[in-house]
Amino acid sequence: MSAVSGALTALALFLPLAGALALWLLPSNAVLMRFRRRAAALILGVTTLLLLVSRLAGTSATFPFWQPLFAVGATIEFAADPLGSGVALLCSLAVTIVCLATLARPLERHEAAGMLWLVGATAGVTLAANLLTLCLAWLLLSLGLFFADLLRAPEEGVPHIVRNSWSGLLSSATLVAATVALLNRPGGGGRLVDVFVDGLPQRYLMAAALLRLGIYPLPGSLRRNWLAYMASLAAGAYLWLRLVALAPGALPWQGWLVPLGAGTLLASGLLAVLLPDLALALPALLLNGLTLVVLAPLIDRSAGMGVGLAAAAGLLLSLAVLRADSQVRPFGALGRWARAPLVLALGALVGWPGTVGFTTHWLFLRLCAQGGRRDLLLIAAVSFLLITVPVWPRLRYLAREVCHATVPSPGQAWLSVTMAMLGAVLLVTLGLTPTLGGLLWPDAPASARELVAPSVVTMFSGGLVEFTTLVLVAIVFPAMGSYALQGLWDSLPLRITRWGDVLCTFLELDWLYAGLDRLFERIGRVLARTLVAVEEGLYLGWTLLWVLVVALYLIGH
Repeated sequence: MSAVSGALTALALFLPLAGALALWLLPSNAVLMRFRRRAAALILGVTTLLLLVSRLAGTSATFPFWQPLFAVGATIEFAADPLGSGVALLCSLAVTIVCLATLARPLERHEAAGMLWLVGATAGVTLAANLLTLCLAWLLLSLGLFFADLLRAPEEGVPHIVRNSWSGLLSSATLVAATVALLNRPGGGGRLVDVFVDGLPQRYLMAAALLRLGIYPLPGSLRRNWLAYMASLAAGAYLWLRLVALAPGALPWQGWLVPLGAGTLLASGLLAVLLPDLALALPALLLNGLTLVVLAPLIDRSAGMGVGLAAAAGLLLSLAVLRADSQVRPFGALGRWARAPLVLALGALVGWPGTVGFTTHWLFLRLCAQGGRRDLLLIAAVSFLLITVPVWPRLRYLAREVCHATVPSPGQAWLSVTMAMLGAVLLVTLGLTPTLGGLLWPDAPASARELVAPSVVTMFSGGLVEFTTLVLVAIVFPAMGSYALQGLWDSLPLRITRWGDVLCTFLELDWLYAGLDRLFERIGRVLARTLVAVEEGLYLGWTLLWVLVVALYLIGH
């Protein structure tokens, strides 16, 4: 039975990777393009089912690694623990929803291979049972993210691709440094859930997670390919939450990460208001939820992990529904009910009641209130108000959208709507039962037994004053305030809104990274000239100097 369970885990990991290579090698023509999108959807569906079976059965798999290269931890080991397999399942399910919903349109070779590769690499990261496996899977993920950002990217997105590449390179380097440091410790080559992470390796791992997430103001956090964003979110959030579970106490760097997170909440809210429409403001909404993943465990480790997990799940599923909805049009059988998944996905992003976004916002505000962080409570409430502003014009547009009596392909239309509704149902289900019956909640090691799983009971427990305050700041204030602010902003004269454009440009930080690029370019030119002078004009002097050093060393011996 153990061999069968190990084969299931291995198949869930290597099937999408092998499928990505196979679909990449297929030539591009009309017939094979149709086969490619169906094959990609089939492989993703099978991978999702295998990950679900692995999660329910708690399977594991072990493979030998090259022993002379790694004397410690020379095995590649995977284990379907609740946290890792839960995040892998969510990521695979989200990508599968998008792939099935978009079967009607042509699927390019790079897109099909990218979806499969990133799903397999993300599953490898989240299911890694030891540090060596985590490090190798992380490098595979970095490679996939680089190509996902690079291929078919518009020219104006090249600077962002370069920043994402540097961020991914630094993330991989810090993870390798942490792996080397922990493998040199006694017992460091054991299972990841048993490793005692503290000191410098803990900080390296935190840096790797933050760089992978691309949290503001780190580069690459606003404009990304949806698939690259989804894989980065799943891997970065997993590593961050895993560190919370493994940490012997509170995470370090709280002195500057909490103020940075508060500033990011406010900056993302302002960007959501200042950007002209919802399509451009969507990265700001995602950044706002991403900040909650990082910030919640820093405020309260025992209950903050549940908030971070709910935020990550909500972002993955919301992004999947929004991407799947691009293929949905109101048609005769459903009418405007076909747009219900889109409304629920937007509601989950901005925290409307009944969705997992509301659970996240409510629990985060509750953490701030119970921890005495009134300043952060106020900033978060204002931020949640601001990110709701761009949703109202989109809802008014949906109310005026034309309903088509018929569609060219009814079967594909129903499939797209069904996939979008599946994601919307999961958003509501996770909102009512945040841990989904323990399916996503991690095991409780000795260092993390005090972690509090989120539930309806933990949400609404407390006194009447606290409950009333949370209703005001989580429901009334964002809904009414954002509606009023949206009307006020549309009525402002042009000379005032121009200043908003200036503030938006400042908050996007493109000017900062462009200046850094020019600075590094000048430093590179100075270094190049110096090396030319050393290698050509002074090469004889350097040669004589090194000969003298070697001669003195030999004489001394």
